[in-house]
Amino acid sequence: MGWKKQIVPTKEKISNDFVDHLVGEYENLTPHHFSPFAKKVTIEKQGEHVVLVNSERRNEPVPIIFTAENKFRLEQVVNSQLGLLMDTQGLTYITLEQPGTSFVSKALRKLPKRLATQ
Repeated sequence: MGWKKQIVPTKEKISNDFVDHLVGEYENLTPHHFSPFAKKVTIEKQGEHVVLVNSERRNEPVPIIFTAENKFRLEQVVNSQLGLLMDTQGLTYITLEQPGTSFVSKALRKLPKRLATQ
């Protein structure tokens, strides 16, 4: 829709542990938000930046903009913020959240390393 919403990055240093936990391959549970073509997307560290990459690499990597220690945004996902959630079964998800509401949805599920490389 061409909406432009200012995204304010945090000035705080994001912990290496959080970045290490975030990096990996994810099953895309909401394909139209993160990649129109792929069922998998990857979050990787490229130099000093953390980016989301379409697994088919048809698009440029999308920078992750950290807004707090465990929250971040992507410019392509307007009016929402993302978070990291580990459920009671030990599965890790990236959540899609709308600030100011109670809406939280599991958007990406992290794949175990053995499945991610297959």
